[in-house]
Amino acid sequence: MIHSSPDKLKPYEKEKKETIEKQIPKQGNIPATFFDNEVDKKNAKLLNEAVNHNAPFMPDELFEKLVKNYQNVEEIYGKTFLNLISGFDPQYIKKNIKIPEFQQLLKKKIEEKVEELREDGLLDKNYHVAEEGFELAAFSLYLEELEQLAAKETFGLTPSDRKSHYGERGEERRLHHGDSYRNIAVRKSLHQAIKQGHNELQMEDLIAFDRKSTGGAEVIYAIDSSGSMKGDKIAQAKKAGVALAYFALGKKDKVGLISFAREIKEELMPTREFFHLLDTIVKIRSAGETNIAKAIKKSLELFSREKTTKHLILLTDAFPTAGERPEEESLEAAGLARDQGVTLSLVGLSLDKDGERMAKKLVEIGSGRLFLVKNLTELDRLILEDYNAMER
Repeated sequence: MIHSSPDKLKPYEKEKKETIEKQIPKQGNIPATFFDNEVDKKNAKLLNEAVNHNAPFMPDELFEKLVKNYQNVEEIYGKTFLNLISGFDPQYIKKNIKIPEFQQLLKKKIEEKVEELREDGLLDKNYHVAEEGFELAAFSLYLEELEQLAAKETFGLTPSDRKSHYGERGEERRLHHGDSYRNIAVRKSLHQAIKQGHNELQMEDLIAFDRKSTGGAEVIYAIDSSGSMKGDKIAQAKKAGVALAYFALGKKDKVGLISFAREIKEELMPTREFFHLLDTIVKIRSAGETNIAKAIKKSLELFSREKTTKHLILLTDAFPTAGERPEEESLEAAGLARDQGVTLSLVGLSLDKDGERMAKKLVEIGSGRLFLVKNLTELDRLILEDYNAMER
């Protein structure tokens, strides 16, 4: 159930609302009253926090955990979730959690909020997020990312005029000074060196090819949803996916999605259906290990057989840990993608030295770009920068 409110917006709030409304695709079932009502906004935020932290809506269980070990619950569920489900500031809860009278009040507040969500159809009878709950959460996620992009002045983003590294191979020729190393035809160059009797590759041996646009693009955004991504990482990764979908679909390109851990959790072929993408993104949860090889191979199944530019953006916060030979299998998968004309870029979130080393190898094979991210709030901008570099 979506609440409505007769309250009038302040002039600056009305202007912001009208600006954002212009960006909304003409789809979806959430009415404009969402903008005017704080209850809906908070409930949507709570649902997103619950999904991103794998936090169940079990009031008795949550209350017992809070009383037993507040600090542990805060680390697992996050401060925002605790605030939204109880109505209390987390520091206030921490300070008073051992007081019996406050415990009774806290338990009552949590039960009331959960029951409100159930009555509004946002949770099902088993306390799981219902479809209407996901719909509300998805719409909120979308609006939140649009506002963030507007604040960064990225509306109106247009493809870069500079020459891209991406595209289909054109005619072969001698390598020129100033050429990108990604345009080197490795096998042809090696054969040339052998033919000339050289023990090492020399400048005169290098053969290059020009990239030419294939007249369209398919992008697959592969999100690492292993356990270490829980919380802010997965939340920002989702927002970056919303930004990518918004801009790419606006350019008539297609966007696909993969959520991966040890196994593939969510998959979506490149599409122009914005709300299908949004619905898939909002449901992503984090758990398990990291299998990069499976994500790359799955992308090759999802890309169409049409003659289009194909690009995979892989987002991860860890060295691959799943599989019999995690590193070797990941590099082999990147080589397979390259052989099928798919370029690969990688966005690494606070990678350690082993992770960075691995990431550099993957993008070198995949002829893509590497982004090492420390500030999560810049994630959407970097994803768009990589997309913007593509030649269509």
